[in-house]
Amino acid sequence: MKSVQRCFAGSVIGAAIVVGGLLLSSGGAFAAPPAAQAAKPADDPAKVALARQFIMLYHPKTDPKLIAERLDIVMPRQIAMAKRRDPKLDEKAFEKETRARILAGNEKSLDHQAHVVSRHFSMQELKDLVAFFSTPLGRKVGLEAMKIQQEMLLDNRKARKAAIENGEITIGPAPTKTPAPPAKKSK
Repeated sequence: MKSVQRCFAGSVIGAAIVVGGLLLSSGGAFAAPPAAQAAKPADDPAKVALARQFIMLYHPKTDPKLIAERLDIVMPRQIAMAKRRDPKLDEKAFEKETRARILAGNEKSLDHQAHVVSRHFSMQELKDLVAFFSTPLGRKVGLEAMKIQQEMLLDNRKARKAAIENGEITIGPAPTKTPAPPAKKSK
């Protein structure tokens, strides 16, 4: 890959990792301890709302509406799997509980992410991000960033595999020397 291409790809991937990493995480992973939450000043609700809007524009898969739609698709399979494990399963209760747990986790994660993102950008920057990601090019950046990141990861895996096969790098701990036997004590 040429230097310019690497630089561009690195910039896009860097942004995708920073923001995308936050956006793809699960709900419970970001919960801060109550003491840490109390020590921080309150976030500006207007900035948090803009940050939330930006997150959902940058990564549409975080939108609760889309998650609910995806649940409609996968829930019958989840119910069938649970029913195989427990033939006496109350399907309606299982679906209601599972759906509520997933949607609540997503909401909690999205809320936490919006608070964190709001602390890193000014109100104007958030407005500009929302404006940009509302454009066709902004939507494309959001969609393509994940594809670029996946492609880069696959390329890195292939390069690492080739380097291992060529003996350029090794896997595992560095070889250690066998310790010398203890010296005999003289009396």
